[in-house]
Amino acid sequence: MNYNGTDIFKNKYMMFGVSGIPPELTRNEYDALFGLLKDNKLRCAEVSFSEGLGQKTENLLNLKKSAIENNIKLSVHSPYFINLNAQEEKKVRLGMLALYESARLSNIAGADSLVFHPGFYMGKSSESAFEKILERTKKVRKDLDDNNINVILRPETMGKKSQFGNVDEILSLCESVEGVLPCLDFSHIHARDGKQNTHDEFYDIFLKVEKSLGSEGLKNMHCHVSGIEYGEHGEIRHTHLLKSDMNFDDLMIIFYEFNAKGRIISESSDPFGDSLLLKDSYESNIIKI
Repeated sequence: MNYNGTDIFKNKYMMFGVSGIPPELTRNEYDALFGLLKDNKLRCAEVSFSEGLGQKTENLLNLKKSAIENNIKLSVHSPYFINLNAQEEKKVRLGMLALYESARLSNIAGADSLVFHPGFYMGKSSESAFEKILERTKKVRKDLDDNNINVILRPETMGKKSQFGNVDEILSLCESVEGVLPCLDFSHIHARDGKQNTHDEFYDIFLKVEKSLGSEGLKNMHCHVSGIEYGEHGEIRHTHLLKSDMNFDDLMIIFYEFNAKGRIISESSDPFGDSLLLKDSYESNIIKI
């Protein structure tokens, strides 16, 4: 197969890209960054609102224009402080407002998906946390729909055992609310219990997605993959793929075997380098099959 800049497949399968794009860059900085991604056949990026929501409309419109010109598909990561299972009503309202506002700003920037951390168990059962998070996600989704903000909400699978967000919980949440689809962070899934890192285990996760969400779940995927350090309580920190035990080669094969489509975002400490590594693994493993 020829890799010299043209699509090597008749169908566009998975796209690869980077996380952590600051929203406050100038137009020239966006152009340079997205041009670099385009030159390296990286076709998506995730903008970070992790530190807050003080984005200027002008910057977001510049971001949108540059992404369109460079054919970069955008998503956004919402602020980390959101906890839809918070026990204090003020924190619940703040989290819901932040989720709504993140989606509104994402829409201005031309992003089609908003990744968010659903919350913590806060000493409650999984079932109790699920009911609260479901109720609040539904409310935010309705408010977005009422205001024609058509950004997909993507609750993320989480890497700490104290956090709501194993695969089953996230898929159940997505089943229950239209306009909500998962962000499957395979590094978090692995870090949560030190498992979920073999071909067969990845295969079982994809079967769950297919059973829960049908073809849409596999044709509109949004995933995070990076190296990860973990311990007894789950995730410690993200790191380089090659400094971790993340079995990304087998994972890339599974994306192909399920004919999955969508995006794979690197959140590693070198997102650009690891995105290229994942892309190369995906393409080279397809040749071997």
